[in-house]
Amino acid sequence: MTIDQKKPDMDSLKVELKSASGKKRVDILNKLARININESTVADDYSIEALELSRRLKYDEGRLEALYVIIGYNVRWGDFHTGQRYLQEGLNLMLNPKFQSNLGGWYALAANVYNFVGKLELALNYSLKSAHFYDKTGDKLQLAKTCGSQAQIYMALGELDWAMKSLNRHFNLFEKLGAPPQAYNIYHRSMGSLLFKMGEYQKSIDEYMKILIFDENNEIVGGNILALMGIGECYIELNDYDSALTYLLKALEVINEIPDS
Repeated sequence: MTIDQKKPDMDSLKVELKSASGKKRVDILNKLARININESTVADDYSIEALELSRRLKYDEGRLEALYVIIGYNVRWGDFHTGQRYLQEGLNLMLNPKFQSNLGGWYALAANVYNFVGKLELALNYSLKSAHFYDKTGDKLQLAKTCGSQAQIYMALGELDWAMKSLNRHFNLFEKLGAPPQAYNIYHRSMGSLLFKMGEYQKSIDEYMKILIFDENNEIVGGNILALMGIGECYIELNDYDSALTYLLKALEVINEIPDS
């Protein structure tokens, strides 16, 4: 949906908001917060009001939606500690059986937040719960995504064999789902990082190269910074400093082309 398509909805919602009260006001505030998710201060104004009002009304559906949006935009903008402050309230609400159809999403969100604040054991616990939920419900796409992020947590914990198992499951599920080629770039990046940690530097380079080849074949300009840096780091470990310098300089060129970098 384009900005032009969103704007009439936002304008009409703002008109409705002027006279809305009670649960209807909470619902409109939540919709406006979602529409403005990329503008954190605007989304924050709407969702905080929705949260406070839903608490007073004991309107748990609206409160849960407000919490999800608040945590979501804080995670999106890298403020994981603020996201964590609201997380437990949402998880407590999710214990209510009527909300448990989205339990996997909340578990995945919790895993993401705890991973980035360094609470890795908690992150893994919620990631495993999320995977179990999606496995049970048969949602293969969300299961594939969960396995991919789970591998990152295992890597951070130093559990490299388990990280490999999670990544392989992620890849196999994507293959069965017929995921588009660009979806595999995340897998190749993660596998490149994992193989580097395992000391398999040439294999790591091979994974990162798949990303660069895909970008070149699809005329994606600029190159992948993380892949270029990953290859450079591998060549350093292989004592091939000329090759390392070549790729690290390419990465620097891409970084310098980014506005305001």
